[in-house]
Amino acid sequence: MVSVTGSKFPTTASISTRSNRAPNHGIVETANAELCLEENSERQDLVDVVNRELNVSHTISYDKYDLCERSQSNTPQEFNVAMLKTICSHFETPLKSRDKKDVLIEKLSDMISECKCFS
Repeated sequence: MVSVTGSKFPTTASISTRSNRAPNHGIVETANAELCLEENSERQDLVDVVNRELNVSHTISYDKYDLCERSQSNTPQEFNVAMLKTICSHFETPLKSRDKKDVLIEKLSDMISECKCFS
């Protein structure tokens, strides 16, 4: 028979003593959340400055294509189905593999209509 001594296992008193010494994680989490918000705000400010410097008037573009301009001039039909699917995937627009060109153009147009240049 194996003998078990109390010194090998933690006692209730030692466990409660350790838990009393544990750091307060709530304070750390709050500080991290505030730091993340501040970094996101600074990042957005930097993006705005860069956009103004580059005279970016339309935020919805893919590759070399200004999608806002193409939508206003009614030229998204010039894209083939593969390109439309790639653009929709890039902007995380839900699509089905069997979607036809007209459906893809409509989904793209719906996304573009939310741009500030259409307001």
